[in-house]
Amino acid sequence: MKYIMLAAGTGIAPMINVCKDIVRDDGDITTLRLLYACKTYEDILLSSDLKQVASHWNFTYKTFLSQEKEVEKKRSYGENLVSGKITKDDIDLELINPLSTRVLICGTREFNSAMIDHCNQLNIQTEHIFKF
Repeated sequence: MKYIMLAAGTGIAPMINVCKDIVRDDGDITTLRLLYACKTYEDILLSSDLKQVASHWNFTYKTFLSQEKEVEKKRSYGENLVSGKITKDDIDLELINPLSTRVLICGTREFNSAMIDHCNQLNIQTEHIFKF
Protein backbone atom coordinates (compact mmCIF):
# COMPACT_ATOMS: atom_id res chain seq x y z
CA MET A 1 0.00 0.00 0.00
CA LYS A 2 1.19 3.50 -0.77
CA TYR A 3 0.01 6.69 0.87
CA ILE A 4 0.47 10.09 -0.69
CA MET A 5 0.13 12.69 2.02
CA LEU A 6 -0.72 16.26 1.05
CA ALA A 7 -0.26 18.77 3.88
CA ALA A 8 -0.18 22.54 4.19
CA GLY A 9 1.04 24.57 7.16
CA THR A 10 -0.13 23.14 10.46
CA GLY A 11 -1.71 20.24 8.57
CA ILE A 12 1.68 18.59 8.96
CA ALA A 13 0.96 17.73 12.63
CA PRO A 14 -1.53 14.87 12.10
CA MET A 15 0.49 13.61 9.13
CA ILE A 16 3.64 13.28 11.23
CA ASN A 17 1.73 11.21 13.78
CA VAL A 18 0.44 8.86 11.06
CA CYS A 19 3.99 8.55 9.67
CA LYS A 20 5.51 7.78 13.07
CA ASP A 21 2.94 5.05 13.71
CA ILE A 22 3.64 3.38 10.36
CA VAL A 23 7.45 3.58 10.38
CA ARG A 24 7.58 2.35 14.00
CA ASP A 25 6.46 -1.10 12.78
CA ASP A 26 9.43 -2.67 10.98
CA GLY A 27 7.13 -5.26 9.43
CA ASP A 28 4.85 -2.67 7.82
CA ILE A 29 5.63 -2.40 4.09
CA THR A 30 3.43 0.66 3.59
CA THR A 31 5.25 3.43 1.72
CA LEU A 32 4.64 7.07 2.51
CA ARG A 33 5.28 10.10 0.32
CA LEU A 34 4.58 13.52 1.82
CA LEU A 35 4.14 16.66 -0.26
CA TYR A 36 4.23 19.53 2.23
CA ALA A 37 3.22 23.09 1.31
CA CYS A 38 4.54 26.15 3.16
CA LYS A 39 4.86 29.80 2.28
CA THR A 40 8.52 30.23 3.24
CA TYR A 41 11.41 28.18 4.58
CA GLU A 42 10.86 29.71 8.02
CA ASP A 43 7.26 28.40 7.97
CA ILE A 44 8.32 24.74 7.87
CA LEU A 45 7.00 23.12 11.02
CA LEU A 46 8.25 19.99 12.76
CA SER A 47 11.38 19.86 10.59
CA SER A 48 13.31 17.74 13.10
CA ASP A 49 10.41 15.24 13.16
CA LEU A 50 10.36 15.18 9.35
CA LYS A 51 14.08 14.44 9.21
CA GLN A 52 13.76 11.73 11.87
CA VAL A 53 10.90 9.97 10.05
CA ALA A 54 12.78 10.35 6.75
CA SER A 55 15.54 8.15 8.17
CA HIS A 56 13.20 5.19 7.59
CA TRP A 57 13.23 3.38 4.25
CA ASN A 58 9.51 3.78 3.60
CA PHE A 59 9.10 7.56 4.04
CA THR A 60 10.14 10.40 1.74
CA TYR A 61 9.01 13.98 1.48
CA LYS A 62 9.20 17.10 -0.64
CA THR A 63 8.53 20.62 0.65
CA PHE A 64 6.93 23.20 -1.61
CA LEU A 65 7.62 26.85 -0.78
CA SER A 66 5.09 29.12 -2.48
CA GLN A 67 6.67 32.45 -1.57
CA GLU A 68 10.34 31.53 -1.71
CA LYS A 69 12.23 32.38 -4.89
CA GLU A 70 15.79 31.26 -4.13
CA VAL A 71 15.11 27.84 -2.66
CA GLU A 72 18.65 26.58 -3.35
CA LYS A 73 20.07 29.09 -0.87
CA LYS A 74 17.75 27.80 1.86
CA ARG A 75 18.35 24.08 1.34
CA SER A 76 20.32 22.18 3.95
CA TYR A 77 21.72 18.68 3.52
CA GLY A 78 19.13 16.18 2.35
CA GLU A 79 16.20 18.58 2.07
CA ASN A 80 14.03 18.26 -1.01
CA LEU A 81 12.74 21.82 -1.51
CA VAL A 82 11.00 23.30 -4.52
CA SER A 83 9.59 26.71 -5.27
CA GLY A 84 5.86 26.86 -5.97
CA LYS A 85 2.61 25.19 -4.99
CA ILE A 86 1.63 21.54 -5.18
CA THR A 87 0.06 20.91 -8.56
CA LYS A 88 -1.92 18.12 -10.15
CA ASP A 89 1.24 17.15 -12.04
CA ASP A 90 3.19 16.84 -8.78
CA ILE A 91 0.60 14.42 -7.44
CA ASP A 92 0.49 12.54 -10.75
CA LEU A 93 4.25 11.96 -10.56
CA GLU A 94 3.73 10.13 -7.27
CA LEU A 95 0.98 7.85 -8.56
CA ILE A 96 2.29 4.45 -9.53
CA ASN A 97 -0.98 2.58 -9.20
CA PRO A 98 -4.03 4.71 -8.36
CA LEU A 99 -5.98 1.62 -7.29
CA SER A 100 -3.53 0.78 -4.50
CA THR A 101 -2.75 4.36 -3.49
CA ARG A 102 -4.49 6.24 -0.72
CA VAL A 103 -4.34 10.02 -0.42
CA LEU A 104 -4.42 11.85 2.91
CA ILE A 105 -5.09 15.59 2.86
CA CYS A 106 -4.77 18.14 5.66
CA GLY A 107 -4.52 21.90 5.33
CA THR A 108 -6.66 24.98 4.91
CA ARG A 109 -10.11 24.71 3.31
CA GLU A 110 -8.73 26.24 0.13
CA PHE A 111 -5.79 23.83 0.06
CA ASN A 112 -7.97 20.80 0.79
CA SER A 113 -10.43 21.77 -1.94
CA ALA A 114 -7.65 22.26 -4.51
CA MET A 115 -6.01 18.93 -3.61
CA ILE A 116 -9.33 17.06 -3.82
CA ASP A 117 -9.94 18.65 -7.24
CA HIS A 118 -6.48 17.52 -8.39
CA CYS A 119 -7.15 13.98 -7.14
CA ASN A 120 -10.51 13.88 -8.90
CA GLN A 121 -8.89 15.03 -12.16
CA LEU A 122 -6.37 12.19 -11.77
CA ASN A 123 -9.24 9.69 -11.37
CA ILE A 124 -8.28 8.72 -7.84
CA GLN A 125 -11.32 6.99 -6.40
CA THR A 126 -13.21 9.09 -3.88
CA GLU A 127 -13.08 6.31 -1.28
CA HIS A 128 -9.26 6.44 -1.48
CA ILE A 129 -9.13 10.14 -0.53
CA PHE A 130 -9.14 11.00 3.18
CA LYS A 131 -9.37 14.56 4.46
CA PHE A 132 -8.36 15.43 8.03
